[in-house]
Amino acid sequence: MPFTKLLPTSIDLAQNFAFTGSVSGAGGITVADMWDMTSGFAASTGSANYLTSNWTRATSNGRGTLGSAMTESSGVFTFPSTGIYLVQFQMMTEANAMAADVFMSFIAFTTNNSGYNFIARGRFGQTSEGNSGFRGKTIHAIVDVTDTSTHKVRFGYADASSNVYINGASSDNQTAASFIKLGDT
Repeated sequence: MPFTKLLPTSIDLAQNFAFTGSVSGAGGITVADMWDMTSGFAASTGSANYLTSNWTRATSNGRGTLGSAMTESSGVFTFPSTGIYLVQFQMMTEANAMAADVFMSFIAFTTNNSGYNFIARGRFGQTSEGNSGFRGKTIHAIVDVTDTSTHKVRFGYADASSNVYINGASSDNQTAASFIKLGDT
């Protein structure tokens, strides 16, 4: 029997199939939020300097949000609902104003509304380079928020040997944080 006799003479590729099962935890992204530090400042040295002021929700110049907003008080961010979140923090520094040689940015997380632990760090090398001496660093972590009253996040920098100038603006993301809920916990 020739091989061609075993193949169908026509194939209908336009068939529709209905999914009748269920998928758990795949509801899609329901929270996407971004916050900016509104102004730059000369920050000091130290082992853990938290960014505690000048935060605003980033909604200008076409930047959007999705779902419920994060809330912020003195640099402590509270999640709007439980779930698995991608947390990102970016920081821009400027050597023209200050010149710390090496320091780090960090994301700190608490599960008891008290003690914070570094969960992501990024290392900077900053020298006095004049007007071209800008640096940017983005770090991220995925957190499991099982209780919105105890699971919170903060941002900051540490280990600067001299003062650091941290840039900020409310019109674009210079020093900023974003929060995306990836799914349920």
